Amino acid sequence: MEASRTNLLNFLREPKQLILPDSQSPYDCSDGMRSKFWDNIVRLSTEESVSEYYLGLFLILEKGLFCTYEIPKLIL
Repeated sequence: MEASRTNLLNFLREPKQLILPDSQSPYDCSDGMRSKFWDNIVRLSTEESVSEYYLGLFLILEKGLFCTYEIPKLIL
């Protein structure tokens, strides 16, 4: 496994489906918390004064490693 940095907007622009694993399902946020999180992502992605911002660890599995289908949708 190789870790790397990426630009969030470039990552989100690519067609993909993001799935929250069952092991993470019990962690639920209110609509207000999800909205605030998304607003922060959009704001940080568009402000030129912010060069880097740590959002946490995201594990992304590339097509072909563990997935046998392709769905070009973004599900959050």
